[in-house]
Amino acid sequence: MTLSILTQLSITMIMGSAPLLGCNSAEECIPPECGTPLAKTIDQCATGGFFANCGGEGQPTLGCNAATEDCRWFTTGTVAEGYTSSSCSHEDICCEDDQPFTSSDFAFANKHLEFWGYEPWDETRSMTLGVTISDNLLYEALSCSGEDNLGVLSPCSEGATVSHDDQAIAELRDTLIVTMPFEGIAGWTPIIEIDPQTNKARVCTGRYTDTIAPRCSGSAYLCAESGSVELSESISEGMSNTPLVRITANFGEFTLSGTIQVVSMLP
Repeated sequence: MTLSILTQLSITMIMGSAPLLGCNSAEECIPPECGTPLAKTIDQCATGGFFANCGGEGQPTLGCNAATEDCRWFTTGTVAEGYTSSSCSHEDICCEDDQPFTSSDFAFANKHLEFWGYEPWDETRSMTLGVTISDNLLYEALSCSGEDNLGVLSPCSEGATVSHDDQAIAELRDTLIVTMPFEGIAGWTPIIEIDPQTNKARVCTGRYTDTIAPRCSGSAYLCAESGSVELSESISEGMSNTPLVRITANFGEFTLSGTIQVVSMLP
């Protein structure tokens, strides 16, 4: 196939800047099969709890950083500098003897997958809950109603997931991620992720265990089908370190509701 002059110029410019994903050398690359230049750092990508979008048009790819032990789904296949791509496809992420990587340097990846689940994450998956700002939001302890089939221990189990009066830790990336402390042998804890651009949120079940499985377990990861999220203040870089978050999260016939007090905002 004959390339246009503009396409040839584009290839030349890309070849002189950064390596291209999916090619052994820049000379082999003909867009779009070869993806886009690698992002220089993870900070240049749009990031959330377990995803990063560094541009491009490829398939979701799990990437992990051995130095920081961070893993996340790169939604378009373009993996940030310092991250190594799993050789497994997003449709079978544990293709390497029930693991996403063959090297023991990435054994920690199983911990992330056990907590977040085994399917790709992106900006929009299960973002179905509306978000409102209520500056007069009051504290209301978490409560559960209906049959809980989500895990061994829930936030409402005695002496289990929630400790320190429903206190939580938050992290502000391109989304606000709120996670709660957990205790016990195994169970689930709520993860709240809010997109300030769309005023949508997801409340999902983070699975935990007191052991790190040497193999992928394939445990289910569920998100609320309906409900609502209220914040005591707007999301911004200047927001306080201790916002209140009230949730009503409906998982089928099971509902988790109440207020979560953020006590610390990660840098």
